[in-house]
Amino acid sequence: MVLNCAARHGDAAMASDVLHYLTDSDIPLYEHHYAAMIEAYALSTSPNIPKIFATFESMQSAGILPHKHTVRAALPALSSREAADSAAVALLQNNTNLLASIELVMAAYAHIPDLTAAMQLYTNLPNLTSAKPTTHTVNILLSGCADTKNTELAMYLASEMRAMHLRPDAVSYEALVRVWSPEKEAFLYLEEMKAAGHRAGRRTYVDLVTKCVNAGDRKRAELVLREMAEVGWENDHVTRRLLKKGVRI
Repeated sequence: MVLNCAARHGDAAMASDVLHYLTDSDIPLYEHHYAAMIEAYALSTSPNIPKIFATFESMQSAGILPHKHTVRAALPALSSREAADSAAVALLQNNTNLLASIELVMAAYAHIPDLTAAMQLYTNLPNLTSAKPTTHTVNILLSGCADTKNTELAMYLASEMRAMHLRPDAVSYEALVRVWSPEKEAFLYLEEMKAAGHRAGRRTYVDLVTKCVNAGDRKRAELVLREMAEVGWENDHVTRRLLKKGVRI
């Protein structure tokens, strides 16, 4: 609780004290402990990118692999173009070769959004790290494609996943559905997603039905709304507004 409070308030000193206390008490540290430390660095008055990179290294030394939640905790520190560029420089100057650190800067560029810069890091991965790209690595770029409707890059990344034998997860499929919405490809990916045992989130369904309505495709909008109800997503203010427009479940 104290660690989470320190993280939310950007109090890196307190968060560090808590981690030292846990270590001195022989209490094992897990991914969520490090994620809180990273969040504290990210939300502090002067975000400390080298310290965030160093925390990733500490995690690896402890045998704990950083996950997407850890990377996401650091993103507030890289919300501007200037911050992302500074992190990219620090990445190269410090010879930081951890995949998680590279993914963090990729995610920062994807959120700006500057997919060109994010792709430059991705294509340069073999020169930066011995680690191989994972599904999460590609998902960072796919999510950026969904936000910018970059179908061409999304198609390339989907083929990259197949070539590297990376299995798409729910995040991969949701990005592919959103990037193609409301075209037929979106529905093909939605069916593939369900066949793989994944359930699309509310945001994906709402985005798809909204795009169908805006495109004048009422038939598909009603199909999506019915499926949304069947998988357990209740109507929210967006779908209720669509229902008022005459779209039926």
